[in-house]
Amino acid sequence: MICSPVIQVQEDSRDSGEPPLDARRSFPLRKGARDTATISPACSSTKKKKKKEEKKKEKKEEEEEEEGEEEEEEEEEEEEEEEEEEEEEEEEEEEEEEEEEEEEEEEEEEEEEEEETFLGVVLR
Repeated sequence: MICSPVIQVQEDSRDSGEPPLDARRSFPLRKGARDTATISPACSSTKKKKKKEEKKKEKKEEEEEEEGEEEEEEEEEEEEEEEEEEEEEEEEEEEEEEEEEEEEEEEEEEEEEEEETFLGVVLR
């Protein structure tokens, strides 16, 4: 419902010299009553509906924002976990390389010792 016709009815009644009408009862106001624009019950209910709808929209927007923030946080956490995993993999690879180098050095030392003992035996 549109609230403006109520106001227009009262203005029209003033212009014609008739006493103003009460929008809820449709009869002239008693003497000494205030001549103010009143809101019909239909208009107030639509306003209430609009307020409820606005509140619902605000809640939805807030929920969407919260969900968006949660998604961003989850993505950040996933990225951090991936980075940590990559770092761990790199560390493991480095450790494996170091172990391989140590094994090679040990093998070389053993070969040198074997050569020395062989030469020592041959020379005697």
